[in-house]
Amino acid sequence: MVKKVLGYTGILVAALWMVGTAYAAPLLTFMDLENPEPDIHVRRINPTHTYTHILGNGFNPLLHTLQTAQLTLDVRDDSHTDRTDSVTITFDGQNQGIFEIDFGDLAFTLDVTLLQSDGELQVTFTREVGDFLFRQSTLVAEGTTATPEPSTVLLLGSGLAGMVALGTRRRHKTALAEAVPQEYPA
Repeated sequence: MVKKVLGYTGILVAALWMVGTAYAAPLLTFMDLENPEPDIHVRRINPTHTYTHILGNGFNPLLHTLQTAQLTLDVRDDSHTDRTDSVTITFDGQNQGIFEIDFGDLAFTLDVTLLQSDGELQVTFTREVGDFLFRQSTLVAEGTTATPEPSTVLLLGSGLAGMVALGTRRRHKTALAEAVPQEYPA
């Protein structure tokens, strides 16, 4: 009987462990769009522009773990001259470098630690040479909801198996004690 119960318990623990490892949390997408109307003209009299992205779609840093983050900036040279316009870009005060502005998007793969604590990213443009239009900024981050690790499921399954074995052992001892004839004094 005990071997049978332990066998079933082992199967249960193995099933719980497989469910815990086979379950893949769905990838969630969090997004924010900065779209100024009208476009921001960054130039000599207005050389800096700062804004803050705040992740939407229910992002909660306590419940979600970010895996990837991508920022796409739509900045355009406002003139069609051969002069190269350039800008310094910073994220949360960290200088990302000087970039040339032409007629295309600037795309950045972000370190998710910039967003994980509060879901916010401060972006600053500082004009270096020339002037340009800031048209749009799109922040897209992907992450998962925290899920129990397989070791947690295994620990829970082991505890349940131990409780089942303990209960079976107690019932078995009680049955043996009742089956043994007792001698009564005469």
